[in-house]
Formats: sequence, C-alpha cells, structure tokens
Amino acid sequence: MNAVPPAEAGASDRDALLTAHADCLACFHRGLYGTVVDDAPALLPRLAAAGLEAERRDLLYALAMCACEAARFDIAIESAQALGIAAAREGSAGPLLQAAFALGAALERLGDAWQAERVLAEALTAPGAPAPARERMVALNGLCAITIGVFHRLRDVEEPAQGRAVLARARGFVLLARELLPQAPDARYEVAIAGNLGEVLLHLGELDAAQPLLLQAQALARERGYQAHVWRIACSLGEWALASGDAAGARQAMQALLAELGPDAPPQTQIRAHQAAYRAGRALGLFEEALQHFEAAEHLERRRVTRQLRAQSQLFVTRSEAEHALIDAQRQRALATELAERAERDPLTGLGNRRHLDRRFAELLSEAERHARPLAVAVMDIDHFKQINDTHGHAAGDCVLVALAPLLRENMRAGDALARVGGEEFVVVFADTPIERAAEVCERLRERLAGQRWPGLPEGQAVTLSIGLAGAAPYDAAELMRRADAALYEAKRLGRNRVCS
Repeated sequence: MNAVPPAEAGASDRDALLTAHADCLACFHRGLYGTVVDDAPALLPRLAAAGLEAERRDLLYALAMCACEAARFDIAIESAQALGIAAAREGSAGPLLQAAFALGAALERLGDAWQAERVLAEALTAPGAPAPARERMVALNGLCAITIGVFHRLRDVEEPAQGRAVLARARGFVLLARELLPQAPDARYEVAIAGNLGEVLLHLGELDAAQPLLLQAQALARERGYQAHVWRIACSLGEWALASGDAAGARQAMQALLAELGPDAPPQTQIRAHQAAYRAGRALGLFEEALQHFEAAEHLERRRVTRQLRAQSQLFVTRSEAEHALIDAQRQRALATELAERAERDPLTGLGNRRHLDRRFAELLSEAERHARPLAVAVMDIDHFKQINDTHGHAAGDCVLVALAPLLRENMRAGDALARVGGEEFVVVFADTPIERAAEVCERLRERLAGQRWPGLPEGQAVTLSIGLAGAAPYDAAELMRRADAALYEAKRLGRNRVCS
C-alpha cells in the first residue's frame, strides 16, 4: 500500500490523500486487515483537515471492521463511536445505519452478539425515511453474519432447537439482503451474501442447496481477490464435507487451509479451521492429531476471550458513549425526517405542497416508465373561488380549502401524490392508474361535492371543481402537466363543474 502522504505536501496533497484512501479501502476489500489498522489512523485526521468528510466516514467504517477482524477491539469501538458521531452530525439514514453496523460488528467480536443484533435491528427499524438500499443490504447481511456467530457459540452448549431458531433468523436476514442486491450491485456483497446463505443452509442440513452457493461464492472471491472470504468459505466447505460423511476430504482441505492461513489471518477463521480439522481427525480415529487441533483452537479461543475481557474492561465507558451517540443520532434522524416532512406540507390544509409534488411526481413517473405502467395526472381548480373570498371573506375561503382536503384524501390511495399547488388549485398523480379509471374517481369526487355542507358559507351554497386529466405515456412531467392544464381550461370553457381529459 502507498504510504500516507506527509503533512507538508503541497497542492497535490488532496489527490495523494484520495489515493491513500482508495488504497486503504482496497486493502479492506482484499482482507488485509492489519494493513488498514496500521495505516488508517494516520490518514483519518488528514482527510478531516482536507474537508473530505465522506471519505473519512468510509475509512472509519473500514477501520472499525478491520479492527474487529484483527481482534483490535479498542480501535474497533473507538472507530465505531467516531463514525456514529459523524453520522449524527449529518443526520441522514445511510450513514446512521452504517455506524450502527460498525458498532454491532464490534459488539459481536467483543462477545456480545445478542447486544449486537439488538443494536443493528433497532437501527434498521428506526423511525423516518429508510436508508438507501445498499446500506440496508449491508446491514441485513451483517445481521446474518452476527446470528451465524451466535449459532457457533450455541451449537455445542444449547439444545439443537435453539440453534435452528437462530439459523432461521439468519436465513431471513440474508434472503432480504439478497433481494436488495440487484438494487445496489456490489461484487463484494455478491460473494458475502452467497457465502452466508450457503453457510446457513449447511448448518440447517440443506446440503444439496448449500454446496453450489459455497462453491460459487468461493470462485467469485478468488477471482476478485477477496482472500478473507476465500478462507472463510473454505471453512464452510470443510464443514460441508464433514456433514456429507467425507471426513478424509475435510481433513485434507483443513490441513491445506491452515498451512495457507499463517499467524496474521483472522482469528475466527483460524479457530473454525482447527475445529473442523479436530472433528475430521476424530471421525477418522486420528485422535492424537485431533487433540492437537482441539488444543490449537482452544488456545486461540482463550487468547480471543482474554482480549475481549481486557477490551470490555478498558472500553466500557467508550462503548456506552458509542451507544448513546447512536441513540442521539437516531433522534436527530427522526427530527430531520419531521422537518423534511414539514417542508413538504401545506400549512393550511396539511396536504403536500409543490415541493412534495415535484419529488413524488418524479418518483411515480420513473416507476411507471420503468415498468411500463399507466399513470394519470389530475389538475383541480375550485370554481369561482375568488368570488367566495370577495363575498364571504378570506376566512370563509380558508374554511372551504380545509374542508376540501379530507375529501380529496378519502378519494386517493396511499401511493398516490396529492398536493395543493396554488390558492385554489390541487394536483393529484394517480399511480398505476389508466386515465379512464382516474376519470371515474374524479367524477365521483365532483359529484360528492354537490351535496357537501361547507363551513363558513351560507347553507345551500355549492362549491364545485373543474378537473383536467392527462395520462402517460409519454412519461414526461412537463408534458403531462401541460396537457392536464389544457384539459382544465377546456372544463372551464365548457361551463365548469366537470371533468375533461
């Protein structure tokens, strides 16, 4: 990896920082965890000083994950805490979920997988707008990995039914992650999701379904240079051989893997390899060899537990602060969501405003075009509204607008877009609706208004709507609005109180 650029670098320092940042992330993806743990701490303050906040967050996440794998729990917790604080400042859903995942991974490696699962599950279901597909995919895959870790801790000490329940949760998480993969393609997570699903199926006893997934994931990991994934999946394939009755094949595979791993490989992978080799040796009657692997696994496990206990003792306050930072971040996210909703709400009627319409119209139009579905737009205008204001006062006009809003809502579905865009003008975008069906809805609404009692107006005074309709295709917002406006003007010309398309 390139050295971190010196502090006195000149105008090209920013480019050098970006190169060093990219090198660190590449090492993370290739499983060179120790390199990231060594180099990233010096790079982080440089990124902050250069104003490269997004790059700093990415590197904090990578450092937290690499420190987890390298059993540097102090660095893992501190990095997760710093990431949570940075995410809280930004307040958007993606960084907050990423920070929760980093903290969850650190807690899992500290031996508290149940707490890790809770932290991450709560972050996934936090109130407000959902995180982007990629962050949700990563978090769900992480939840799967955490629950697989819980299974490994339970498999020899609890009833099999409890282990199956844990695996059922893991399976649900990874299947949800796999559903999101097409929305957020990522070569690394294509490997990780397939590998995790294969391991879950293996432990559930679905061997025929597990093997092709594991082989595919390992081949992709080798092809793409994700060495840590290659090793981890090799452990799963060794366990698959054992479960299939091929103890000799499992023994040979684990001997080859252990010779390749070396002392700097992830400790958890080394433990799994020795445990699989122990079970293979025992099944073959090679008891002395099996004992050696058992003792090696126990030694690594004791060393890991000692590090965990030391880190738990040293970092208890830091861990609490990290969790509080995430809780505060979630509150900030909920507040930001509320403020964003207020910014898109008409204060008088509570309906959406033009900003809301612009956003939802674009979303619905894109969805309709992508799936070649119908869409209709209605522009509605209260007839003679100026006369109502002039005759009865603006307060009476406001009462009419407020009373009209729930009538409009009742005739729309949750997926439609409804907004007040002018004094007496409203727009509805009907999702997945042909223009003929939208015309029926508008006609029903228009007829309902005829018998309505309007607060602020004399009894018997009617309020009517003129409505112009246009349907897609073409999937062009400006053209649809132009055609709907033209249809509205035609309704007015023909005498008002009617629907035209």
